[in-house]
Amino acid sequence: MRIVSIVSQKGGAGKTTLAVNLAVAATNSGIKGALIDLDPQATAANWGDRRQTAIPSVISAQAARLLQVLKQMSEIDWVFIDTPPAISNTTIVAVRAADIVLVPSRAAIFDLDTLAPQS
Repeated sequence: MRIVSIVSQKGGAGKTTLAVNLAVAATNSGIKGALIDLDPQATAANWGDRRQTAIPSVISAQAARLLQVLKQMSEIDWVFIDTPPAISNTTIVAVRAADIVLVPSRAAIFDLDTLAPQS
């Protein structure tokens, strides 16, 4: 299983959109993909609830249970994790579990400013 965590301090950077589209693209390519929504806003989970199909599977979870949820997904090839817009314990857990971390950013100066380390 490959795990991709999508993180950004900035809300509206496109984390959920990227996570959903990657999970759908994986599934459409014949890859067993799944999406884990760690964001309390649950936008990806709500999207999953509205869909007319069960694939890709969308799981709403809490950071404290992430490793347990991942263990139960042994038949999944790619997992995409949507995170809340903050550097928090949730984000750190998602980053540590990941093989790949994506940080979406729009090409606007205010969004690019958030990429620098905060002191």
